[in-house]
Amino acid sequence: MTITPLHVQYDRNGITGEGFHRVKFQWKDDDGSIRTMMAIVFDYEQWRINPEKFRNPAVAVIDLADTIGRPYGTVGYPDAGEYNAYRGDHFATAVYEAIRDADDAWENRALVAVN
Repeated sequence: MTITPLHVQYDRNGITGEGFHRVKFQWKDDDGSIRTMMAIVFDYEQWRINPEKFRNPAVAVIDLADTIGRPYGTVGYPDAGEYNAYRGDHFATAVYEAIRDADDAWENRALVAVN
């Protein structure tokens, strides 16, 4: 799976909530359409520790364009020919790598600023 990361950000739910990453990216669909997607990742640290042993990704992926015009909080229903939620496990490795690359770039930037 090949993606083009557009934005990577770390957040958490409230002051003491569990941390997560948001990754906005573009992906070329099977029909050749370029889609702008958003992934929410709760388990990046476990993947970074040992990617070979990691087997159960917690990655949610949606197509941002499919959310426009929908009532707040709704997603598409495959039975009605609407698709919005995508299989996060198919995107997981590429999304984890995008987070790793963004983290590494940030750390290298900080080291340059200190030196």
